[in-house]
Amino acid sequence: MFLNGKWIPSVLRNVWYVPELGVNLFSLIIAEMKSYTVCAENSQIQLMQNGELVAVGIRDGKSLYKMMMRVVKSCDSSNSSACLASAVKPKCEQLQYWHERLSHQNKKHVQEFLQREGISVNSSDNFCEACAYGKSHRQPFYNRTCRATSPGEIIHADVCGPMEESSLSGMRYFVCFKDDYSKYRRVYFMVLKSEVVDKLKEFLTEIAVAGHSVKVLMTDNGTEFDNAAVRKVLNGIEHQMSMPYTPEQNGSAERENRILLEAARSMLAAKEMPKNCGLKPH
Repeated sequence: MFLNGKWIPSVLRNVWYVPELGVNLFSLIIAEMKSYTVCAENSQIQLMQNGELVAVGIRDGKSLYKMMMRVVKSCDSSNSSACLASAVKPKCEQLQYWHERLSHQNKKHVQEFLQREGISVNSSDNFCEACAYGKSHRQPFYNRTCRATSPGEIIHADVCGPMEESSLSGMRYFVCFKDDYSKYRRVYFMVLKSEVVDKLKEFLTEIAVAGHSVKVLMTDNGTEFDNAAVRKVLNGIEHQMSMPYTPEQNGSAERENRILLEAARSMLAAKEMPKNCGLKPH
């Protein structure tokens, strides 16, 4: 501590070691709790103990006082290993340190392992921010409780494409409509996504001819379904759309698309045929 023009040896006990902080901070509240008297006047702050001046801070700016301190290492080069041990020990005593060294395993498991090895650690720090970021995941999607009670009541729909290769008639998409009650599916092939509204109109006509009435259409929130033309065709039919980037909410239609694609790929693979097997040579 620099006081009255000379350096005076001082010892700070029970301090926090934070290498990333970059600056040293001295808490006047902690000093007061340790029976030091704080006096501020003439742009200076004085720290007194038993009537004796022990430290002085000069105001630096509007809110902080600057105290002249320097760290003196008491270990010489011959005892450098002891210095290293004393510097590393406080960090090793923290459970968070071992938690990170052991690849962020469960802290309870880490503490039990260290106790078996005779290593005592401070277990007061239970929360790890890195684990909160690295191990976060979505909650599972459970089965829906609202199911159809008659054919045609609830219809699931989804568009698949574009495919890598076009068909002989130039089709690169298909839209699949699946009945929630009977699991019956109807597939329409399309050149463009914009044809969805025409295929929906055709499907609703077929449903009406069969004597059924659609009450709910369930889709994702793609623009091929979420537009004025589709709303006009629905004409009173409730349109339920899944949340963005949540295909699990439209799982019935998504799974149906996967079944169709896997079946097509399997049939091509069984006959060792390429994906463009149906195309005419140029």
